[in-house]
Amino acid sequence: LEMHCDFQQWEQALALAQTLAPHQLPDIFLKSALKLENQNEHQSALTHFEQAMRDCELDRVEHLAQCRAGIARTSIRLGDFQRGMQVAIELKDPSVCKD
Repeated sequence: LEMHCDFQQWEQALALAQTLAPHQLPDIFLKSALKLENQNEHQSALTHFEQAMRDCELDRVEHLAQCRAGIARTSIRLGDFQRGMQVAIELKDPSVCKD
């Protein structure tokens, strides 16, 4: 699992984490989402940002903020301006609004 993460082989890492380390899924989904977003695969990135928030402890504020920022950016790039702007405004993070 660690080797796949080190080599940014996110699909393989996600498959292994499902059974071996489900507690790592939120982090792996987030890293995968960021990579997909950088590759302009916005629909897949949006799905992974949403999955990164699922089963994540509410005290992981930074993780959740990164997920919400990604959801805002990808939603806007996919044409869902209402959702993207709503999430960006809720974050109250000027850098997200600027993106």
